[in-house]
Amino acid sequence: MAGISGVSAGIVLAGRYTLSRRLWHRGIGELWLASDSVRRRRVWIQITASGGLENAVSALTHVTHPAIAVVREAGQKRIAHEDRVVTDHDQHSHKLIHKSDSYIEFAVYDQDKGSSLTARLMKGALTSAEVGTLALNAAEVFERVHAAGLVHGWLHTDSMWVGSNGEAFVDLALGLAFEGDAAAAAAEAPSGFLTAARLGGAAASAADDVYGLAWLTYAGVFGWGILHEDLVRARAEVGAGGAAG
Repeated sequence: MAGISGVSAGIVLAGRYTLSRRLWHRGIGELWLASDSVRRRRVWIQITASGGLENAVSALTHVTHPAIAVVREAGQKRIAHEDRVVTDHDQHSHKLIHKSDSYIEFAVYDQDKGSSLTARLMKGALTSAEVGTLALNAAEVFERVHAAGLVHGWLHTDSMWVGSNGEAFVDLALGLAFEGDAAAAAAEAPSGFLTAARLGGAAASAADDVYGLAWLTYAGVFGWGILHEDLVRARAEVGAGGAAG
């Protein structure tokens, strides 16, 4: 699985969070499982190389709701990149070392939120009660977010976490941080969560969040297996229609 350059297991962030396992990678960033050496517990850490995550976390201080996943800490880290030196002893030639730096931004969450909705849906569809909780919480969160003049724009089942007691939490920071580009949109296309307008390069709007919520609810009702089958079938039909024309 491709990932952000220079980010790997064993890297320590903020002097206390050690990355252990990448849970997912998308065009807008990554989610890692990590250990907190100070509190001696596991945490989730989102990472992006696109910038904007710290600003997004700051903007969220003005938006409150019990279903908003709270960021414990946010920061950035310099990542050093260095090419290896290749020496040809016969020719007495050397390849020059190339060094460069980049910066990643990260946000830390307590891992006791449970599991991602993606992981839950891999096991099957949600119950009617779970779907109701999921949809209601996400709708209320978006109502607050839109009232504050913000748009998530990158809703996905990776953006929702399901707690052990049936609660649903919406992650906002990574979506708010990333305005997006054509490559990231193309990478998200297979999920079905982006509108045709977004895939065409339009900026995210509240309407896109509403569409994403509807698709999220659909995924909850039927599960990822059927959702994937429907996407594949729909694209095949579109392709066949285009070929016939």
